[in-house]
Amino acid sequence: YQRPLLWLICTGSAMPMVMNSKPTVEFLVRNHASSTREIAPSCVENVDELIERQEKSLSQLDSKRNVVVDLIGKGKVILEHPDKPKFLEGNVKRIEEGWDDTKKKAQERLKLLNETKDAFIGYAENNETIATEFEIAEEEIKKVKKHFNLEAANADLKKRQDIYNK
Repeated sequence: YQRPLLWLICTGSAMPMVMNSKPTVEFLVRNHASSTREIAPSCVENVDELIERQEKSLSQLDSKRNVVVDLIGKGKVILEHPDKPKFLEGNVKRIEEGWDDTKKKAQERLKLLNETKDAFIGYAENNETIATEFEIAEEEIKKVKKHFNLEAANADLKKRQDIYNK
């Protein structure tokens, strides 16, 4: 004897799936949006703040993992029933794909933020190195100017070229 789907819904077998899917989908949508929106950090401190937020987002995703897996499992069980509601398959698929995509995007965003932080740090270090190299080069130019008269050197070069070309 197979019980009708209405009985399943009324006795609570399908009700948790229906009741829990909306907040779960909303949670996934919010997390997905925060992991894919445009960002333009202006300094390493901003990147640190964004990394902290992204790590919190990933932590929230991890804490919801069991709820999502349970919800998907319950949905798949209900989907085996011949009188399943038509909307349920789309909901289960949306939650499953939404979970996978949101988790992937959140991890990619964290990786990108860490790479951005490394770039900021590398830029700052290289910027200091370049400035130091310019200072050294300027000192070298000053030394060369003291030892040699550059205007006389140009005149001397012209004389030597004239002699060589004759």
